[in-house]
Amino acid sequence: MSYAAQQYQKQSGNYLSSREVEAMAFRYVNNLLNNANSPSDRILAISNNKKLWTSLLRDVEQSPLSEILKKDIISLGIWSLKHSNLSLSNSLSLQPLIDINNDMIAGLSAPSASSLSPLS
Repeated sequence: MSYAAQQYQKQSGNYLSSREVEAMAFRYVNNLLNNANSPSDRILAISNNKKLWTSLLRDVEQSPLSEILKKDIISLGIWSLKHSNLSLSNSLSLQPLIDINNDMIAGLSAPSASSLSPLS
């Protein structure tokens, strides 16, 4: 067997869980939000935050989460989208968006978070 085939076989099955992917997406967006030092960086960061939450909200209804958790995520998502929109036209702080995303990262990273993943 060739070296490439051996490496491919070794990596086969070592995929990230949906929770890990979601947490990575929130970390990526938070990195953009934290480093939004110019108007164009700010627009890019806010746009990515909106895309992430829109995707999350689109899929949360079909997830196996409890109804209470779904409603909580929907409430957070709607608030995040509203604050994102206001932040585009005003100089509102991005810190509340970062804080909510950090809470999502913590929930997704928790050992018992298997029931928290809305995109599973």
